[in-house]
Amino acid sequence: LTGRYSPQSPPTFGEGDHRKRKRWFTPAALAIIDRGLTQLRNLVDAPDELIRLALWACLTRSEQAAVLIGFTSTAQVRANLAAVAAGPPTVEVLDAARRIMGAVQAELDAAGEVFLDERPIPGW
Repeated sequence: LTGRYSPQSPPTFGEGDHRKRKRWFTPAALAIIDRGLTQLRNLVDAPDELIRLALWACLTRSEQAAVLIGFTSTAQVRANLAAVAAGPPTVEVLDAARRIMGAVQAELDAAGEVFLDERPIPGW
């Protein structure tokens, strides 16, 4: 959501970091994700609205939905709580976001396994 990871300059992670094994952080996968995020950014007026959109897309999936949100600063905690307090975006915006990210997920899934060192089980 923040654009921190770019296909033009993919991240590097330290030894033992699980993200080092994930295809999602490769240039090809980041390009797929970036295209979807660009479409999401066109749905909202401000970057902070992406947080609201992401949280409410998860929270409105079912009546029993819960979301565990990561954070690295008190500012992020405040932004996350403000996004929830603002209430959900319109149904139309949530549906559009789900379609966009569903297409992103389908494209990522079609490109291979999540973990780069994962091997398919014969016969599955």
